[in-house]
Amino acid sequence: MTRTLLVAGTASHVGKSTVAAGLCRLLADRGYDIAPFKGQNMSNNARAVAAPVGSEPWGEIGVSQYVQARAARVTPTTDHNPVLLKPRGDGESQLVVNGRGLANVTSDGYYDDYWHDAVAAAADAHDRLARDHDVIVAEGAGSIAEPNLLHRDLANVETARFADGVRPAQADDVADDVQPEQADDVAENADEDGAETAADRDCDILLVADIERGGVFAHVVGTLRLMPEACRERVAGVVITKFRGSRDVLEPGIEDLESRTGVPVLGVLPYDDPGLPEEDSVALPDTESRWPPNRASRSRISRPTLRSTVTRSCSPGRRTPSTTCSRSARPASATDSPTSTDRSSASVAATNCSASAC
Repeated sequence: MTRTLLVAGTASHVGKSTVAAGLCRLLADRGYDIAPFKGQNMSNNARAVAAPVGSEPWGEIGVSQYVQARAARVTPTTDHNPVLLKPRGDGESQLVVNGRGLANVTSDGYYDDYWHDAVAAAADAHDRLARDHDVIVAEGAGSIAEPNLLHRDLANVETARFADGVRPAQADDVADDVQPEQADDVAENADEDGAETAADRDCDILLVADIERGGVFAHVVGTLRLMPEACRERVAGVVITKFRGSRDVLEPGIEDLESRTGVPVLGVLPYDDPGLPEEDSVALPDTESRWPPNRASRSRISRPTLRSTVTRSCSPGRRTPSTTCSRSARPASATDSPTSTDRSSASVAATNCSASAC
């Protein structure tokens, strides 16, 4: 029986992608056949991969699922990220389903015209992966506890449901105008209608929380309280990321958290940059010099007004110790010595074609 481990988060940029990639490699090294999965991703950083369904042999997925597939030592396919939204600016995104662009949509247009098709595509992709693999490591999106989104949260709540056998058709009666205070009831009713008993569930949830910005214990407690009961019962444990310092200092807080919630803290990960590509350029800080200033080369990337697959522009420089890379609203000039490089989004696109994440 294939199990799904959903790596969910208390917020965006807490380290879900990295934790999921690490689990893919760890489980693969232990002899399991692993498949990464993200039901819905929003990212302009994508990779071209094989498409097992559809009329075209190739499609695109978010870079995180590409990296996770490489970590799992499996060939990346569009099933690993069946729904991809690529922001275009002005409240509009390109909708990519099963690797192929369908339309440019607003948020309302997506949920009004494409939502049920997107959920069905994600569920079908999960089913195909479940037939061929031992474990599916699914990555959530943002926070798993957004009361206003619980009735249409494809990457988190919906993924947990159809991993437990709740088919999209059983959720067709869920109205788009469900109020936040009703969301918990909607989630629980959907599970009662189609899922098996708790003992038979095929999905576990690992909750990832970031300590770097402070407030990690409040984030975990608040997230657990806001989660639908059906999801909260699936939480196997918590992982705290981006920790600096001595673990001993953290122990009293961990003991208090476990006492309050009954959920164990399974690990505390130190702050480290594994050199993996980010999904979005907003998550990329300007790199700091790790080389003497008089010996370091600098590269400045102009920030385009509209970004599309531009995140990789700084990736090679970020991994080169003698290079610093920053993004600027103005073009680089000759005075930006010792070395300056100005690359527009057009030239970045050409470079991206040859850049490899792993």
